[in-house]
Amino acid sequence: MLSHILHIILVPLTKHQWQHMKTKTSIALISGCLLMQTANASFQAQDPRALGMGGVGAAAANSAQAHFYNPSLLVNARESESFNFEIPATAGLTDPDNLLDSIDDFTTKKYIDSFSIALTSINEKIKQQIETPGSLQPSDLIIVRDNLIVASENLQTGINNLSNKSLIGNANLGLMTSSPNGKIGWAGYLNVWVDAGATLYVDPRDDAAITDYIGVIKGLNSLTSLIDIGAGGLPDPVKSLYSKLTLDAVIVKEFGISLAIPYQLNNYSFDVGITPKYMSIQTYSYERTLEESEKNSEVFDFNNSMDYSSFNLDLGLSKKLTENWKSGLVIKNLIPQSFDTLGGSKITIDPAARIGTSYQNNWATVAADIDLTKNKSPIDEAESRYLALGTELDVWLVKLRLGYKTNLAVSNNNIISTGLGLYLFGLNIDAAVAAGKTDINAGLQVGLQW
Repeated sequence: MLSHILHIILVPLTKHQWQHMKTKTSIALISGCLLMQTANASFQAQDPRALGMGGVGAAAANSAQAHFYNPSLLVNARESESFNFEIPATAGLTDPDNLLDSIDDFTTKKYIDSFSIALTSINEKIKQQIETPGSLQPSDLIIVRDNLIVASENLQTGINNLSNKSLIGNANLGLMTSSPNGKIGWAGYLNVWVDAGATLYVDPRDDAAITDYIGVIKGLNSLTSLIDIGAGGLPDPVKSLYSKLTLDAVIVKEFGISLAIPYQLNNYSFDVGITPKYMSIQTYSYERTLEESEKNSEVFDFNNSMDYSSFNLDLGLSKKLTENWKSGLVIKNLIPQSFDTLGGSKITIDPAARIGTSYQNNWATVAADIDLTKNKSPIDEAESRYLALGTELDVWLVKLRLGYKTNLAVSNNNIISTGLGLYLFGLNIDAAVAAGKTDINAGLQVGLQW
């Protein structure tokens, strides 16, 4: 679908040029779309249980999730949790500028087809008048000229409605095992997450070229003016394409080991967990004009990437207040880090803190989390500070989940989520979906628990 974005710039080309360039540039944007489907905030839900519960986890994560949300929860887990092996995956897409709606509007109104038909029609009239002088009436010219003017103006409006709008995506895939224990709990995991964003910038010079093109069409007010154009028909209005596609991404591979122990300070007892992790980080930057995209359709050219290795830490604290109530505090990425891209921008991973509380009994969990820090996306630096609420009902072999979160850093950014878990003879399958005005996320997990 996103390949249409490039087509709108290329429509005014002659038929042969259009067909040649369309193939090249469509490949480039389709590849870019695949990359965009893959963004991760510090407390982005990284498994379907948390996703279905609004992203809560600072005090409500179970032992299969603790390494993601609060490693201290590996101590004092439920008696039914003694060993876990899980493969979680999540993905999401954010459309802050309603680009998908703009694309849908553009394709529904068929601006490209209307322009192509109108251009073909007037060029046929030009050819007819040259080959058979006197075969056309002035009214024949006025009809095809006015049709092309309307089609060109509509096309220009559609182009401008798509300009400077972005799509941001996130994806996460993990592999983990854990063994909670009242004295010492541990977990090991391998996780890959990706943040990416793409933007199409329609250059004002290309817009001006179409404006000039419309002016030429309006000047066709006599049959003689058709002959003056020549047998080749109307010329290409865009001699050089300046509009460009930009992609920025960060791919992070984490390997970590979480450890948790009970701790007592004077007469106050609580649980402490730490996750030292090795991070392999690849920043990726792509920027090409549409003219360059014609010559090279390779989007995934990793000559445009820079590779880094680093070490970081997550720290978690939790306290069992009563038999059922629990509170938690977690700080992720204790060491602030910044990484360059070849495009000259920086991708940052900063410390992020969250607190939470949960009530759990044999059949239900209710939890609330709130970010203590205002966090930024590594890609577009969009600010977030979430308040998350979630609940889980245990109905025999099925777990039903419902969640809600709102971004306190911006207005009107609310996400509702739901999820389902099936637990049968140690095998568990979890799925969830979350959606808001500009966001959609989904998750799936398969694992073993006993």
